[in-house]
Amino acid sequence: MLEPVDQVVDFPQIALIAKAVERRNGIDTIIVYVNDKIVLEEKDLKQPEHQIKTSIKLQEEQNKIRILATSTKKVKSYPQEIRITYKEEMLKGKSLPELARFYFGKSRSWAVVIGIDDYVKEKGWPPLPYAINDAREVRNLLVTYLGFSADHIIELANAKKGEIERTLGDDLRKKVSKDDRVIIFFSGHGDTRQTKTGSMGYLIPVDGNKEFPHAASISMDQIRTFSELIPAKQILFIIDACYSGIVGTIYKAKPQSETRKQVEIFIKGGGSQLLTAGTHEEKTAMSKKWENHSVFTYYLLKGLKGEADYNKDGVVSVHELQVYLDTTVPQEANQHPQIYHLGSGDGQFIFYREGEL
Repeated sequence: MLEPVDQVVDFPQIALIAKAVERRNGIDTIIVYVNDKIVLEEKDLKQPEHQIKTSIKLQEEQNKIRILATSTKKVKSYPQEIRITYKEEMLKGKSLPELARFYFGKSRSWAVVIGIDDYVKEKGWPPLPYAINDAREVRNLLVTYLGFSADHIIELANAKKGEIERTLGDDLRKKVSKDDRVIIFFSGHGDTRQTKTGSMGYLIPVDGNKEFPHAASISMDQIRTFSELIPAKQILFIIDACYSGIVGTIYKAKPQSETRKQVEIFIKGGGSQLLTAGTHEEKTAMSKKWENHSVFTYYLLKGLKGEADYNKDGVVSVHELQVYLDTTVPQEANQHPQIYHLGSGDGQFIFYREGEL
């Protein structure tokens, strides 16, 4: 347990680690209460000792945390208690990067980066020269510049449809908690298919087949499903592909419209967005002149290194990033990046240097 038992903290979440020991009869149950409400209960342990580790989201003001263990003979332990007071007003003097670190830090940030070069021309999709390089450099920027933990980044190169579906629909769901944030980057081919009411967008895996776009691709409906399945508080999809048919709300923003209070709401709230390299009429451009990247990823990397931080507050919001990309990319290619809101929620992914104190 923590010492002292009474503490005042200025961060909204703690990691609680505790061990119960009963070598004669064994531990049966451990229960953790926060303000008399059960937040964790582990039963039928039947072990001489058992350690728990859980994340606890603190309420404003007082938090009474109590742990109670019961042996296999139904003998209850003496309750262990600590009291933690969370004072959000202590954060008011902090910078926005400091505020973001209090809420997330390294342990809360995850990423999946997908790059696909080796398409089969006979299946309708010619190989791409720089998509894997795009994904690799995005991964490197997240780790070396923004401070993501390397073991929180999943890399998929030339992935098949099933591998992408398993990673986003199953594997990531098991790793990520409800207070985490996730960025998913894809560089590869995209496609659009007309429907009765509009169009449906698709991402093309390495085994994609143009003759069977729905069966052999990742549809926009699946992207929305992944957004719902992943339990993260904030999710951002970045799609460097020809893509359209998004079921979501398109959004345009001016950087000067973002006040500190709005960015604080972005940091604290939950939400999902999708940022695309252009519209379905526009082909994504790749060239050596953009340092062996697509034009979209080239400026994405520059924007995340600070060029998109229009108001110089030390963080880059998704809206700032979209404005920056929509300003720079069309100057060199016939592309107009778009941002869409998937579902409700005021929060959005904020880029900041996690490793700096």
